[in-house]
Amino acid sequence: MTAPFAVPAPRRSVRISAMALLAVGAVLVVLGILQTTTSHVTGTGCPSGTTLLAKFEYEHHRYNFVGPSGNQGIVSISHADEDGGDAHSSVPIKAVVVKGGTHSKIVWYTPAQTNLHFSNSGLSVGHGNTPDISNVQFCKVVPPPVTTPTEPPVTEPPVTEPPVTEPPVTEPPVTQPPVTEPPVTQPPVTQPPVTQPATTPPQNTQPSDSSSSTSTSVEQEPVIVTSTSIVTQGSTQSLPHTGAPSAALIALGLTLVASGGTLLVISRARTRRADS
Repeated sequence: MTAPFAVPAPRRSVRISAMALLAVGAVLVVLGILQTTTSHVTGTGCPSGTTLLAKFEYEHHRYNFVGPSGNQGIVSISHADEDGGDAHSSVPIKAVVVKGGTHSKIVWYTPAQTNLHFSNSGLSVGHGNTPDISNVQFCKVVPPPVTTPTEPPVTEPPVTEPPVTEPPVTEPPVTQPPVTEPPVTQPPVTQPPVTQPATTPPQNTQPSDSSSSTSTSVEQEPVIVTSTSIVTQGSTQSLPHTGAPSAALIALGLTLVASGGTLLVISRARTRRADS
């Protein structure tokens, strides 16, 4: 026995399909809206390896310098409008960041340039619309760190004093004269000859002098060695890749919502007709 208000199986499946289409379509519309408002927003600062040299805002049909403080006059812009212009700089420019709408682009120059042209070419909003430039930034290469060469320590050679040699002291030898006893004679007594003692003159000896020898060392001039090292530094940066266009997601979502709503209306109409 069938319940009084039971819905036939075919009609119930149509209603479920319609509600599923409505849910999927609503999700696609929400995703498309979120992608439109957030997916194309990119950073607008100078890329890695560079630093800001000058930034200009486009207001009242001209480019006005806004910073950094103290860099006025380094970069000048001529023949310019909302679509671009010519830049002249006293410092070589490595990269230019051009911003328009929710988009920005980075243009690299190798080698760095002092005269260049910038434009909004490549920026797009919506269905191929090119926005006006809102600001432009000129970036220079980050200077390498300054290194101070270190001098090696100066080593003083040791000072050696020559040894002092004392000459030896030689004492002259002492010689004793020989002692001669007179001869004894027997009588007849004769007068003994008078003998003079032999006098041996002392030998004069001269002390021998020995000379001292000295040695002298010569000091050498110290050698100073210097060395210099230079460190360079540099890097590049690429722009992020954005996702698929959001217009297709929104259109598909709206189509599914419309299809689901149509099926739901038809199902309810058939239900009321059957009940009557």
